[in-house]
Amino acid sequence: MFTQEKINSHTAGKIKDLHILIVDDQRRSRQSLRALLLTIYPFAVIQEAETGAEAIIMVEKRVPDVVFMDIRMPQMNGTEATRHIKNRWPKVKIVALSMYPEALEEALHAGADDYFNKGDPPHIILSALEKVLLNTQESRENQGNIRQ
Repeated sequence: MFTQEKINSHTAGKIKDLHILIVDDQRRSRQSLRALLLTIYPFAVIQEAETGAEAIIMVEKRVPDVVFMDIRMPQMNGTEATRHIKNRWPKVKIVALSMYPEALEEALHAGADDYFNKGDPPHIILSALEKVLLNTQESRENQGNIRQ
C-alpha cells in the first residue's frame, strides 16, 4: 500500500507541471476525485470532461500526463475513448474507473494502464496513480527530459 509520504517522496517532488484529465459523466465523481488528487498534488493542472468524445478533444488541445477514465458513459464510452487516445498518444497514461468489474477488464484490453473500482478507498486510487506516475517518471529519466 502506498502512503502519502511514499507518494510524495517518489513522485510529487520529481514531476513538475503534472497535468491530469478526469473523464466521468457524473459531476460529483469528478469533483470527489479532483479533491482527493489535489490533497497530494496541490499544484497539478486538473481538467474535466463529461464524455469520451469531449476527452479526446481536450487531449488534442493539451496532452495530459494521466487520464482518469470512467468506462460507462453516454455518447462515447470510456473503452472507445481509451482505445482512441492510446492509438494517437501512446505515452498518455490512462487509469480506468468503474463500478462494474467486467468493464475494467474491457478497459485494460483497450489499453488502460491501470484501474480502480469507484468504491475503492482513497489509498487504492492513489496507488493506481502512483504506479502510472512512477512509470512516467522512469520514462522521462531514460529520455533525459525530466523537468527540474
